[in-house]
Amino acid sequence: MLNKLHCIGLQMEILTRKLSEDSGVGDSLEAIGTQLQSLEEMIWFTSDYQDLGVQVPAWHSIPLVISGIRGWVHGIAIEPDPNLAQYEVYADPLLSKVFYNLADNAVRHGCGVTRIRVYGKERPEGLVIFWEDDGIGISLTEKERIFSKGHGKHTGLGLFLVREILSITGITIRETGIPGTGARFEMVVPAGAYRRVVS
Repeated sequence: MLNKLHCIGLQMEILTRKLSEDSGVGDSLEAIGTQLQSLEEMIWFTSDYQDLGVQVPAWHSIPLVISGIRGWVHGIAIEPDPNLAQYEVYADPLLSKVFYNLADNAVRHGCGVTRIRVYGKERPEGLVIFWEDDGIGISLTEKERIFSKGHGKHTGLGLFLVREILSITGITIRETGIPGTGARFEMVVPAGAYRRVVS
């Protein structure tokens, strides 16, 4: 599929050069090119998730997982609370994709996000992991829709797959930020899916 897309892309470039003087045709070719690029991104994106739920869940240290994605995310400081190191979370091996997608979502839609805080609190429902950024936040009407398959301006799969990955071991996620002050995602890890690390 990717090879076919590249071939179509090359033909598009040739057509664009030949028809550059016709603005109407040029606009149409540009629109087609945008859709082809989006399709290619979706193929690469979904290939990362072909093993979703196939591998056995494992115990993960959240600070270590976040440390592993820092090389993928540029221009944003991700600051995990040192106290998170006392916990391990039982989750699918794709857990790093959860945090990468949350960071990528902040970059794409947060309008100038510069900082992300990650911290945890034990509550009656379990360990709640908070992921907060300093962007524009998410409107009240979008808070649940952002997790729907196909919703959004990019692939429409990022936050949908975040929820799917977490749900494998019973972890839930919701957005609870105040619009205008930044996004805040709360991941609730139920009893049995987290443990304290014995030092």
